[in-house]
Amino acid sequence: MISRALGRTGLLGAALAMSLVVGACQGSAPTQAPADPTPTATPTPAPTNTPSPVPSPTDVPTLTPTPTASPTPTPTPAPTVPASAAVCTGSNTIKQWWADQVPLLNFDLYCAVLPKGWGVVKIQVDYVKGGVVAEYANGSGQKVELYEGTFCHMYPNPCSSYIVPEIGDIPFGPLTAELSGSSGLWQVYVKTAPNAIYAMIGHGTTQAQITAFSADVHLVS
Repeated sequence: MISRALGRTGLLGAALAMSLVVGACQGSAPTQAPADPTPTATPTPAPTNTPSPVPSPTDVPTLTPTPTASPTPTPTPAPTVPASAAVCTGSNTIKQWWADQVPLLNFDLYCAVLPKGWGVVKIQVDYVKGGVVAEYANGSGQKVELYEGTFCHMYPNPCSSYIVPEIGDIPFGPLTAELSGSSGLWQVYVKTAPNAIYAMIGHGTTQAQITAFSADVHLVS
């Protein structure tokens, strides 16, 4: 009985031992550690561009020009006109020319004194033979030619023809002249004068005009 009981007890003990062994084996199985979680990258915040402050516009100072004193213009003196030729028809340059000829010519020199509206067209002078031809005109187409000295070789040449009819004596400045011609063409010719011949011819003028022009000639020298 005891041996059978021991045998049964031994079997139970063996079975219990195996059960413990199995349990022990099961209990000793290694426990796996939980896997480490994959680290999640924390996003780096993008840098925020802070706008630079816009500078306030600076007012450009207005430059006030410093006033500069303007130079006072020096008045140009008016050209002096020789008294001896001041009444001659023409510009101051023409008047000066008449005065300048006095010491260059060997005869008394006359200039025409014509009404307003008349002017000098051209003046010719020959210092070798001593002759002057001055031509005048106005806006109406009238012309007057004044001849002095030795002028028959000059142009226009009044010596190539004689204008008729003869009318009579008229003054030529302080001298006496003879007037001839007809309407539109008149000739004044000084009969006698020392060292020179004088003549005046009027184109398109009246008898009264040419008579007055002849009487008003001015002795420059």
